[in-house]
Amino acid sequence: SYELMGGYWDLDNVRLASIAAPALAGPASTNGHFTFTLQSEPGLRFEILASTNLSLALSNWTSLGTLTNESGATPFVDTATGHARRFYRARQLD
Repeated sequence: SYELMGGYWDLDNVRLASIAAPALAGPASTNGHFTFTLQSEPGLRFEILASTNLSLALSNWTSLGTLTNESGATPFVDTATGHARRFYRARQLD
């Protein structure tokens, strides 16, 4: 109605939750393999992508596989060698 115009809300049983954005953490090189830890909310699925050219369209990146982050912090190892430079992305899957 007109008298409520301007932003009066009456809410019951509202719960807000904070959700952490996914992150690639702890990068390291061990025995010629690049490793990192995928941090996200537990239970989310991701495709790990890599490219030697950061400006390429996402459709041109190489898929290194998929993983489900069961615990909230899942390690990933890229066993490919011989790259002077490589970029990584984690794309959340439905």
